[in-house]
Amino acid sequence: MEPKKTTIEQLLNKFRKGECTLQELEKVQEWMADPANEGKVKAMMEEDFQETNTDYTATENENIVKGEIWGRIAQQLPMKPKSTQNSSIQIHRGGERGNWYKWAGIAAILIPILLSITVYRLAYLPQEKSGESQLTIEEALYSSQTLSGEKKTLKLPDGSVVKLNARSKVSFSEDFLRAREREVFLEGEAFFEVVKNGKPFLVKTRRAVVKVLGTSFNVNDIEGHNKVQVAVATGKVAVEVSQDTVMLEPGRMAVYDEEKQATCVVSFANGEDVFGWKDGILKFNNNSFEEVIEQLSNWYGVEFVIHPGFQISRNWYNGRFENQSLKGVLEGLSYAGRFQYKIINKKVEIYSK
Repeated sequence: MEPKKTTIEQLLNKFRKGECTLQELEKVQEWMADPANEGKVKAMMEEDFQETNTDYTATENENIVKGEIWGRIAQQLPMKPKSTQNSSIQIHRGGERGNWYKWAGIAAILIPILLSITVYRLAYLPQEKSGESQLTIEEALYSSQTLSGEKKTLKLPDGSVVKLNARSKVSFSEDFLRAREREVFLEGEAFFEVVKNGKPFLVKTRRAVVKVLGTSFNVNDIEGHNKVQVAVATGKVAVEVSQDTVMLEPGRMAVYDEEKQATCVVSFANGEDVFGWKDGILKFNNNSFEEVIEQLSNWYGVEFVIHPGFQISRNWYNGRFENQSLKGVLEGLSYAGRFQYKIINKKVEIYSK
């Protein structure tokens, strides 16, 4: 018999708040499994999606939004067995079915209808064949990335904020909220404002691991660069890189030199020099022409073409530009660097005066 209307409404409210007992979850599961209620289920979750999506732009962060909704659902389900391997997720097919399969059925109903998270279906729905298969960790991640000339701010399922610089990518697993540690993977550069909730927060890059509880900091590990930089704005941060582990406080930055295989800690008095990019501040402090061109290319998403015969100045470039156009920046730099420029769509031609 179908539960009374008032009863199911109460259960659904508890479900959305994450307050259901296992017995109540079973009743919710039965109700959601009824094809007659499919429209109501879709409407309920669409409402949740729209409420969550207000912090994001159109579709560019849709996977992050889905992850946030999934996090609220997943917190109500028991943990599934974990693999001892860090590089993959073990998926048991057939054979003995533990109690977690029963409760995974709830998500198996919700997700195909509403979230379309294929990874979860592969991990939880029992198959006819026995044996094991592996799903690489890359396939179980939600991710958001930027191109040249782009910056992006996004919110993780725990409420922490990530500000991505150009040509960067941040990813996290579907188990982000349920795992013992909140773990994200970064390629490029990002500024993190971590919400404190008792669980350690890890940022993993190709060459470093940054561990915190609740703080704000910047991580820079750009492919092709031989240095990794981690700078702290607030709180304390532990940085593991190569064989070294260093503790950082506000105003301190760890710099790992891959060529020298060494890590040093330096102080910075002006946070704008390190964190200014997230606020639209572009700064040059004794940078070479090559460094300036590379930074402008990433910042504005343009390609530089150096005309034959142009003699690259050995001068060092300095300047501060806040939310300025490419033309405004080039005007200032060209005067000091004694060069002329021409902007043609997404190309900048540089030639001698």
